[in-house]
Amino acid sequence: MLFRDAIKAHMILQLGLTDEKEVEIVLARHYEPGQVYVIKVPGSEAREFLVSRPVISPCSLASRSTRGYGAVDVQTEKVVFLKDSWRPDISEVHIEGLTLQYLRASGVEAEVPIVVCQGDVAVALTSKYSKSFGIGHQRHSTL
Repeated sequence: MLFRDAIKAHMILQLGLTDEKEVEIVLARHYEPGQVYVIKVPGSEAREFLVSRPVISPCSLASRSTRGYGAVDVQTEKVVFLKDSWRPDISEVHIEGLTLQYLRASGVEAEVPIVVCQGDVAVALTSKYSKSFGIGHQRHSTL
């Protein structure tokens, strides 16, 4: 119930909802009963997040397959936005989380999200074979 209760309270606060029916309609966009999962974000500040329904989901396979979730940080029980995507695994492409941290450290705060943690998911076996299918190597990244 941690996920459901935290997301519900956050939505009521953010959207100023007072009608219980309206609250349940909005909650259903983020939460499916019996379908709450743990996403582990590796890295120096490894964290676990509870998620249910993505609020952003790709409509195409020809993309970075970005999904976005209203998530609950298991450590703090705070609601955050979790971005889950694939990125090219080449040195010329900067890691998004590091770029966001750099911008905030440089004084750019307007519309730059605070990064709680970020990291690449462990390399999958598919990366070993992707070049033989004409696919560039990708990294599964969570922010």
